Amino acid sequence: MFFRHVPLISGGCAALCEELIANPDSRETLDTLAEQQSTSSRALARQFQRETGMSFRQWRQQARLVEALGHLASGVSVAQVAERLGYRSASAFTAMFKRALGLEPRRYFAGEGGAITDAASPLQAVRDSQSVG
Repeated sequence: MFFRHVPLISGGCAALCEELIANPDSRETLDTLAEQQSTSSRALARQFQRETGMSFRQWRQQARLVEALGHLASGVSVAQVAERLGYRSASAFTAMFKRALGLEPRRYFAGEGGAITDAASPLQAVRDSQSVG
């Protein structure tokens, strides 16, 4: 797994982060997760932002994207990766991937548009894409 490249924390959200890493296909919403922790979704969102430096949505997307890059670099199909990560379809996963990295997975790994083709470099691309803007 490549999750060492997403912000991990030791605060109150650590267990939540670990749970999401262990189950990247989880479709639990912030509201549901907050309810499970007996807190409000606003309080959990603020805590998550404070402890990770990212919104819950951003962190979850980055965690899934980093996991996807590892699978895709290993030759797993886009459809299989989408399913493993809880996307409703390969096209939904591809749209997220393109929004985050600028190219569809196939084109990204083919090296089009200056994309990175080795298995280690995609991890840096995820970090770079999150720091832009």
